[in-house]
Amino acid sequence: MDAAGQGESVRFADILSRAGRIYFETHLRPLLLMQGYFSEISIELERPDGTRVAVYMNGSATLSDGRMVNAHFSMFQNEHRQAFEHELVAKRRVSEAFKVLVGSSPYAIMSVSMDRGIAFGTEGVNGRSCL
Repeated sequence: MDAAGQGESVRFADILSRAGRIYFETHLRPLLLMQGYFSEISIELERPDGTRVAVYMNGSATLSDGRMVNAHFSMFQNEHRQAFEHELVAKRRVSEAFKVLVGSSPYAIMSVSMDRGIAFGTEGVNGRSCL
């Protein structure tokens, strides 16, 4: 009987999201077979209701004659880290847009609010906005 008490066993790959399953089969399983471990991999699991949860995963395998005898995995939820990474990507896009703006005009203006928000624009000839 499985851990959920539903009477059927579940393979490890079955709890991974579709993309996670592909990544596991093409990258992580070969790593386990070649070096016997992998560490700090960000991957998504899929719950029975279809919702996903992001985790960091470490894995190790016991090998015998080039075959995997067993594998052990430890996972740590990383939803906060994932949200932080998405925020960083968004901020990088704003920063790159600002860099282009500043590079294209000698009259770039930037203002920073108390909540650390950044607004930018350019003033064209005679104070007219170029944005």
